[in-house]
Amino acid sequence: FNRSTQYDIQTLRVSNSLGQPVCVMSLIGASTMTPGSQMHIQWDFPKQFSETEGWIPCYQVSACLQGEERAVYEDGTTKRTQSFLFDTCHEWVDPGVTDRVSKTMMLSSDHSLEGTPCDLTTDVMDVSVW
Repeated sequence: FNRSTQYDIQTLRVSNSLGQPVCVMSLIGASTMTPGSQMHIQWDFPKQFSETEGWIPCYQVSACLQGEERAVYEDGTTKRTQSFLFDTCHEWVDPGVTDRVSKTMMLSSDHSLEGTPCDLTTDVMDVSVW
């Protein structure tokens, strides 16, 4: 990692709807992203499952990197004008065998793809990020 993302790590426990822990997820480099940048997602799983500790097995993980464009009006209200799906990932997990899954997601900087976040066009503006 470069110096700017060295300390950009967010960690949280992932639980099911009953509050039972499933895994620990870490996001690396996700605080501020620019076209062409990457973020890393890491899921850590316990080796064993027990009722006393409350951990339950996980069979698959997935994530998506999405964003949206919002119009800001003079009165301060906002409205979503476009949404973008930048990247997705998926991985099967073998409970008790898989310790960790790591995936990298990228915010595209390819100007040749129509609809990428690098070239934005609306009724009132036209913005290109280079």
